[in-house]
Amino acid sequence: MKEDKYKIINVFMKQKSILLNVVKSFSFLVALFLIKHFDSEFFIFPLFSLCGCNSSGEGCSNGSSSGDGLGGSTPFLCTWNGKKFQFENDILFGKPESSFPTKESGLSAYESGNVIGDCYRINNPMVPKDDLIAFQIKEIEPEESFIDYLSLLHVTYPKNGQLIMGSDFKSILVFDKTSLQKKEGIQNENIKDQNGVDISRRFEVFDNAKRDTSVYAMESQDAIQINAKVEDRNNPLYLIVGSHYRDWTLGKIIMNGDTSVVKNNIKNVFFESHSVQSFIAGTIKVSALTLLLVVMWASGFIQSIFSFHNNTEKFAEVNALAKNFGIQSVRADLPADLGNNKSLIVEYFDGSTYHRVDVIQPRCYQKTLEAVLIPQEAIQSSGEVSIRITATKKHDVTDLFFIAPKKLLPFEMMTLGVTKAFHQREKRDYAQVLNEKNSKEYLHTIPSDIVDIEFGPISREKKGRDQNEAFLIQAHGFYTPATEESQKIAGDWVSKLDPEARQILSKMYTLEDYGKKDRATIL
Repeated sequence: MKEDKYKIINVFMKQKSILLNVVKSFSFLVALFLIKHFDSEFFIFPLFSLCGCNSSGEGCSNGSSSGDGLGGSTPFLCTWNGKKFQFENDILFGKPESSFPTKESGLSAYESGNVIGDCYRINNPMVPKDDLIAFQIKEIEPEESFIDYLSLLHVTYPKNGQLIMGSDFKSILVFDKTSLQKKEGIQNENIKDQNGVDISRRFEVFDNAKRDTSVYAMESQDAIQINAKVEDRNNPLYLIVGSHYRDWTLGKIIMNGDTSVVKNNIKNVFFESHSVQSFIAGTIKVSALTLLLVVMWASGFIQSIFSFHNNTEKFAEVNALAKNFGIQSVRADLPADLGNNKSLIVEYFDGSTYHRVDVIQPRCYQKTLEAVLIPQEAIQSSGEVSIRITATKKHDVTDLFFIAPKKLLPFEMMTLGVTKAFHQREKRDYAQVLNEKNSKEYLHTIPSDIVDIEFGPISREKKGRDQNEAFLIQAHGFYTPATEESQKIAGDWVSKLDPEARQILSKMYTLEDYGKKDRATIL
């Protein structure tokens, strides 16, 4: 009896295996027919998006868990050193976000006043060209930027001061250097990692070098807890954070149609190995949706939806279809999940719960310092304060300490307008556009674009011998992943990049692949 039972099971398993292979082959042939016949990835994408996710959701997320927007930044700013332009850092950050999945969503948020523009302190030495300050903006990642406004702030302040930008991109703070070294107003500071190991010695000395030789490397989901006692609760409390390093980019490289979302998903679904569970789940999903697509096409439903697939008004219907099948979007030029990738989350502990204070997004090329204003409610009546920093990507923390100064130092500021903004590809000067906020006209850059920027005129008479100076660039706008259309316009844009730009790009992963175990860098 048992032998008969096992024979039945074996026959069933063999038949099941044959059936699965038949269904899989049928689905593959239908997919190839649709791609060949319609030469379009737009409506086929839901099919392979479903198959790219197994029952556990693997392949559908980007590997982080903060659940807060896109993060990151583009383009890169280069400064003039008297002989050539050199990389400074990535700019166009924003609060709460300046990165969006599409141009339409970015325009909606930005023009509604929901994006606070970037304000970044230049680290490289500035060498004027006569009475002008020269920069270049380079788009070196598979992203595109829409820049509304640029200005350069020339700030002078006392020689014993150090200027640090607030993490809100609005506050310009000048601290006394001695006050920073002594961590004024703070007692009993200690720093521990997520395992409770004391790492305070890693941050004992405040080093303002642009690239610290000693850094604390944080992997995704690592945390740092910093505790201290504030001497006087009436003084403002700041958390000084030095950070650096970003190893991901928002978009993916698509050149001459070679990197096709559909082709990649065909490879993932039909040729790469899967677990039995994910294979069965994926096969069932792809079979069901393939049959559904064929039936809908026969009934004329597909034509009615997708005949106007270039019309943004149809996206609601398309995304409704996608949502019903558990996928994020049917836009073939976007990752399946663009969310969840803030960088360093700063929270305070009130004794029972953690509360969000701010989010710091480390820049790619070199270290930056930011001052996070800690709210009064984070400080207990005893003066105790506890802050946690959680990384949602791989980043380096170079400086970390509290300071509660009795006073800040004064400064003077002059705003320099754009005198030149020559877009090399378009052969057009955008100076007038960039000098006017909210003009609804944008400097648009796509991969490999270079824009020559000049600000001025600058007067050195304001800077005395007993003063320091700093330059802050304000950059307002937003950015998105580079669409396939934009990358086709750019052509073989990677080959147009200079060696240093390609070196930067070669260390990055696409956001879509970031959480995958078998990920490969973008180049």
